[in-house]
Amino acid sequence: MAIRVRDEPAYRKWRDYARGMAATYVNEHKLPLMEDAVTVSIRVYSALPLSASKKRRERMLSGIERPLRQDCDNLAKAVNDACLTGIVLRDDRQIVRLWVDKWFDERPRVEVEVHPWVGMRDEAGRLPQEAAVQASLFGRRTED
Repeated sequence: MAIRVRDEPAYRKWRDYARGMAATYVNEHKLPLMEDAVTVSIRVYSALPLSASKKRRERMLSGIERPLRQDCDNLAKAVNDACLTGIVLRDDRQIVRLWVDKWFDERPRVEVEVHPWVGMRDEAGRLPQEAAVQASLFGRRTED
């Protein structure tokens, strides 16, 4: 089984630009390299297709129609490798929660938020009710 790594010129150009923007932001705000667990939220705003009708553009801008071309996991990996690892975080293994949203917008861009992880358990080690409900949706038992 062969594994291909795509490092096309367009991606390299974006990666270098994104890495530079992240480094500039960190330096301007004098942010330390994060060492502990974090949550990451990534919002990718894709350009509207030029061929889209006015009605379809309205659906895209309102969020009714969302971009489907790119895989969320690939977008997350690209952002983690280009913008976070070594600039904001020591290692992307620190990410304990990841959220990726894809939208259409007239101004294409990627927005990234990184926050320190705040544990969800109370003093007794129990999950709060909200977490228990969410966990039960995925079939995990959260109560003793």
